[in-house]
Amino acid sequence: MGIEVNQATNGVLMSQAGSLVYYASMVNDVFAYFLTGTKNGGIPPTPANSVVVGPNTIFRFPTDLVGLTEVTNFATANGFTIVDPNALAVELKTSWVDASTLPNPGQYIKVKAIVPTYDTTDPDHWKPNGTTGMLLAMVGMHVVGSTKGHPEMLWATFEHFGNASNAPYQYVNNFGFTVPGPFDPGPWTFSSVPGGPFNVQHMSYNSGTGGIDSIAPFHVDPSDTQRNNAWGMPGASAPSNTQIIAIDTSVLTQLIPGDFRGNYFMTGTTWTAGGFPPNGFNEVGTNLLANTTMETYNQGTNCFGCHRSTFGSPVSTTDVSHIFGPLKPLF
Repeated sequence: MGIEVNQATNGVLMSQAGSLVYYASMVNDVFAYFLTGTKNGGIPPTPANSVVVGPNTIFRFPTDLVGLTEVTNFATANGFTIVDPNALAVELKTSWVDASTLPNPGQYIKVKAIVPTYDTTDPDHWKPNGTTGMLLAMVGMHVVGSTKGHPEMLWATFEHFGNASNAPYQYVNNFGFTVPGPFDPGPWTFSSVPGGPFNVQHMSYNSGTGGIDSIAPFHVDPSDTQRNNAWGMPGASAPSNTQIIAIDTSVLTQLIPGDFRGNYFMTGTTWTAGGFPPNGFNEVGTNLLANTTMETYNQGTNCFGCHRSTFGSPVSTTDVSHIFGPLKPLF
């Protein structure tokens, strides 16, 4: 997997312990063979799997048995058996920090990776100078996938409990009363205690040089991060917040003790009503999602603010995925 240090807005995030946050994007086998077949002609366009808008033929992610069979047959014809076809098309974006900088690395999912290195002599302009191997600990994850009737995909995000504090929010307790969310004093991977000002960008990725430049009056250094919408909706949205808290509680209490996944939680999921193209008004679920490690400086908006069709298609298409466009076919 390729490793980057920049968020979608080119912001760069650093933990309080001085680790850059590294990002990786991945897709499952259904996505990979769907992409390959639609780009190399192995899966021809039909009225069921694509739409023509002007000069463009754009595909829809598989959402039913017909679309899935096209993908599995194409994979089989090329010597590959898809392991879990019912997952349909799935893409992941994950965020990581240097595991050696954490006080409790045993509580994180970890992976060995090659990451970029920098000449840090100038505190305002880090220059790329190579790569190194590093044991990384996962701090965040976007899980995005198509499902029945939803080619626009469902967009969910997860974080580690130790990332950052929540802005004030309300939920409905077991007695039916709307109460404020509990206070957690930290410590936090991405914030000092008590912290603030929050979510102020200190540096950005320079696509021209591949380096990292500070934003005055700051240097290339840690900032304080807070989760503005704790459960993907405004803090006063007690019923919605309660639903997400209940889902997390149910899942976490069913995990085997010691399972690494018990250290992570979901802040919500969003999709569109009826699977139609997102238009700024039809997004449902927890539609103000932001991951503190991936949308640190762009919280309070909707995933579909960026992930939407650019062709004006009457149906949701692969345009909503930033991964689908630039990825090359497997063969």
